[in-house]
Amino acid sequence: MRLRLLAIIFGAFIGTALSTALGRGLPAAQAHGTQINITQSTEIQATFETGEPMSDAQVLIYAPTDPQTPWKTAKTNEEGRYTFTPDAQQPGLWEVTVRQAGHGHTTGFAVGEQTAMANASSGLAASSTQKWIAIAATIWGFVGTALFFSGRASGGKA
Repeated sequence: MRLRLLAIIFGAFIGTALSTALGRGLPAAQAHGTQINITQSTEIQATFETGEPMSDAQVLIYAPTDPQTPWKTAKTNEEGRYTFTPDAQQPGLWEVTVRQAGHGHTTGFAVGEQTAMANASSGLAASSTQKWIAIAATIWGFVGTALFFSGRASGGKA
């Protein structure tokens, strides 16, 4: 009985811990993920994972010299696009964040002698694998808790 109780408590604890850890950073009402593509001409194309454009979304651009204060703020057009020219006098990794109604994504790109793309995830969207692990861990936590209380209701007899 004692071993069963410890297994149930351990399972509930691990399930809850995994679901909390894997779900951290996700917006409360996230319906689907987002994607940002930046071309060499620094045109931003922001879409939801369904392919629908993020029209009229907030755009925040951060220069490498001051990553805390936006260098420029703007909005995407109805096609989810925004074009800008970074300051060539500020080489390094620039960051672009696009947000709309609780959805968002951050990506980075390099400005300098060699312009290269460098994706930097914002943590606002989880992969489908992470989502399934979080769901499974939550279910396991509920099952463990239910087994614990069902054992108590039957008088604790195994």
